[in-house]
Amino acid sequence: MRRTVILLLSLLIAALLPTHASASNKVEFSPPLGGEWSQEHTSLSAHLAALDGYQAQTTEMKKRMQVHENRLEQLANKPHMDPKGLHRFASKMMFNQLRSQMEKIEQKITWHHEQIRQLQA
Repeated sequence: MRRTVILLLSLLIAALLPTHASASNKVEFSPPLGGEWSQEHTSLSAHLAALDGYQAQTTEMKKRMQVHENRLEQLANKPHMDPKGLHRFASKMMFNQLRSQMEKIEQKITWHHEQIRQLQA
């Protein structure tokens, strides 16, 4: 019982802490050979860099969602492994939280794509 409570609390804490996947995947763009960046080009590169970071976050979230989905399938096939349903509840909660975070990131990705289209027009 105590082990289960500790596991649930650690899952909740891990879910609430921000992931630092985007910090390690920063993309640096160098200015053209002729000199300085124009304001439009800087904004375009900033949007592209943000898109790269968000793409890295979505791939990481998809992996984590797949882990929880696999865990839910295992527990559905073997209900005797989780008689009180605590692990199933924690996996469902984590999966739903990751899905909502993924939806927010997808909205940010579409916004950046729209901004890039406007800058290129």
